[in-house]
Amino acid sequence: MKAPRLPRAALVVAVLAVLAPGVQLTTTGTGAAAVRDDCAGVPWMDRTKSPERRARALLAASTLDQKLRWLDEHSANDPARTTFTTAAPRELPPGEFVPVTFTLPPQVPCTPAIQYTDAPSAIAGAGAGVTVFPANVSLSSSWDRALAYDKGAAIAHEAWRKQRNVLLGPGIASGRDPRSGRTSEYLGEDPVLSGLMAGAYSKGVGANPAEPVQAQLKHFVANEQETDRNNSSSNVDGRTLREIYTLPYEIAIDRGDVGSVMCSFNQVNHDWACGSHQLLGRILKREIGFDGWVVTDFGARHYLTEDPPSLRAGLDQELNAWRYWTPMAIKEQIAQGRLSEADVDEAAYRIVRAHLASGLFDVPRLGAPDADVSTPQSQALARELAERGSVLLKNAGVLPLTRSARTIAVIGPTAANTPATGDIDASSVCLHTAPGIPCTAKAPLDAITARAQAAGATVTYADGADLTAAAATAAAADVAVVFGHYREGEFADRPDLSLDGGGDALVSAVAAANPDTVVVLQTGGPVLMPWLDAVKGVLEVWYAGEEMGPAIARLLWGDTAPSGKLPHTFPRSESDLPTAGDPGATPARSPTARWCARLATPSRGRSPTTRASRSATAGTRPRASSRCSRSGTASPTPPSPTTGWT
Repeated sequence: MKAPRLPRAALVVAVLAVLAPGVQLTTTGTGAAAVRDDCAGVPWMDRTKSPERRARALLAASTLDQKLRWLDEHSANDPARTTFTTAAPRELPPGEFVPVTFTLPPQVPCTPAIQYTDAPSAIAGAGAGVTVFPANVSLSSSWDRALAYDKGAAIAHEAWRKQRNVLLGPGIASGRDPRSGRTSEYLGEDPVLSGLMAGAYSKGVGANPAEPVQAQLKHFVANEQETDRNNSSSNVDGRTLREIYTLPYEIAIDRGDVGSVMCSFNQVNHDWACGSHQLLGRILKREIGFDGWVVTDFGARHYLTEDPPSLRAGLDQELNAWRYWTPMAIKEQIAQGRLSEADVDEAAYRIVRAHLASGLFDVPRLGAPDADVSTPQSQALARELAERGSVLLKNAGVLPLTRSARTIAVIGPTAANTPATGDIDASSVCLHTAPGIPCTAKAPLDAITARAQAAGATVTYADGADLTAAAATAAAADVAVVFGHYREGEFADRPDLSLDGGGDALVSAVAAANPDTVVVLQTGGPVLMPWLDAVKGVLEVWYAGEEMGPAIARLLWGDTAPSGKLPHTFPRSESDLPTAGDPGATPARSPTARWCARLATPSRGRSPTTRASRSATAGTRPRASSRCSRSGTASPTPPSPTTGWT
């Protein structure tokens, strides 16, 4: 249910007077015991009380400035820091921004040091020594909530050991256009599947009270492109918004353990997502009943000058530095009567209560990160995830490989760890291109060679840079296994869904030379397969993480079954995409995209498993339409059905 608005309360001055002002919760060993002793008499450290009562006690003991500290990542997460500098709003041209440096008093005692981390499938920014799991598109292909839970728990353990305690993930998007650069990070196009998997993942993240880590869903909402993501508007009618875009968040919040939600860069119906009362205050907090806190994406736009101001609309915290709001600006709005201290209380309460509920106040963060947090157990899980998430798209009797395959040709740059033309190798397709995470993959070539030798077979290799040489290698073998890939990541959308590096020509050349050709696809989402009829087998392994090699070898020989299912529709051509025929709705080609989507299917009944109507079929995909009004609603005339999606 929606968290109640805080009542005003007197400061607990007597309590603060007896506390050491420098006490924090960032230490280890005997220091941790000392902190617990020093905090024993602090009301918000009384673990016999509920998180709600503890949060109210903390805020009752706080000045306005101390409450305001919770409204920005830098001041909220570093309790002793007192000096801060504003960052430039994104829309200001270079040279027009003058930063302001200001001070705030230290936070009240016994508040934790917190560090956020990007971690879609590995801990970002922590250097080496972490496990690189397969991308979440692979996880969603497993359709296995227990596996999602296990992945969340493993990621949380590594985050904790790397001194991180808020996980900025998992991510949810509808896959409206699979050319979106972050498709691999998300959990598929079906709202029920992605919601259930995100909920299970978040449950795993928060599963270990001895190593408390909080999960965050992102990016709310209709964040469907990277191109011009800071300015674009996703225009969606109310039914489509709830049945496709917000439904997976509702399911994940209902089924999972979600402490916070990150709002997105884009506008929705020409209203900034991070300042939208309709999205944050009404849908997320009131209709869905989310009682956690909402934080901006890095520099996402919102304004105190809008009606209502973003703080009252439902935003609780800015990520990174103070940018679109500052303590001074919020106090000015309070003085003008456009905001009240109760609005500050509401935001601060949500943050503090969630941190208390997650255990962040009660277990001190590690004093220093471990150098290497990857374990044999996490590596075995990475291999299982790669295997269970792989999808067999075609098999005309060529798989599994048998003893009749005495010579196996392995072809393609991403099969080996020796970079070929363009500096591409197996490690290039561990995960997305950004944020960059160090990864040295166990190469498929090495694992296939070892497995072939165990079966009495031999392996030959060509990197595919020379099509003639690749065809000759394929022709001399009993079976050819050719690897095709494309790369994608944050900050840019893909121009198309074709294989990178001339991959389609390579597959065609190999298939022409050897009728028993198997294609192993390493992509972040759907891919065009113009050569499909010419090959006997197709195995989609996505971005399979550091254990890709052993997993692929086991799949090719049938040591484990490729039991994954597609979480995305694979179009036969790009003309089958929902955005086809509308250049303004195609992110890769229109940097100022303003798109409109509406469902062209009948309303569906309420499901007993959640509080909203839902669909589990790709046939209910929203379709793009250029027939959008300024308000962002679709025109009364529905768009024509798009072939490939019905």
